Amino acid sequence: MIDAGHGGIDSGSIGYSGSLEKNHTLRTASHLASLLKEKGAHVILTRASDRYLSLNSRVAISNSYHTDAFVSVHYNSSPVHLSRGVEVYYYKGGADKSLAANVLRNISNETGFPSNGVRFGDFYVLRENPKLAVLVELGYISNPGEESAIQAETYQIRAANGIVQGLSDYFCS
Repeated sequence: MIDAGHGGIDSGSIGYSGSLEKNHTLRTASHLASLLKEKGAHVILTRASDRYLSLNSRVAISNSYHTDAFVSVHYNSSPVHLSRGVEVYYYKGGADKSLAANVLRNISNETGFPSNGVRFGDFYVLRENPKLAVLVELGYISNPGEESAIQAETYQIRAANGIVQGLSDYFCS
């Protein structure tokens, strides 16, 4: 299951030049879904358009399907405009942490963005989700250089490829 973060009235972070996180997450989630389908995966999106979903609704959607993993797609922001890199969050240890490590390694390799590590994250969509679940932060839209790269479709495809390869490495090991 792919969760495109934010949407509708929830713009998420606002980039240095004014781009909206919700738009980046939706485009990246769409690329991710296409790449996974090409590999034969059955893919479910929590949202496929610019609509608002509560955190509770996202978890409820996840719980209503039998899925192998839940991946929540996000872009980061910081008051420090020089912050950069990618990180992947997990809530439960063990399998979730292992999936996060595989996904992070591959995202960083595919995008060339530095890895900020795998981190524990007390996020609702992870904490309240009994499924194997990770939340990816695919770069800082508050950083002018990263925001410029992130807005390019080629970056979003590379980030999605990294997630696909991370899932593949995890499930095929």
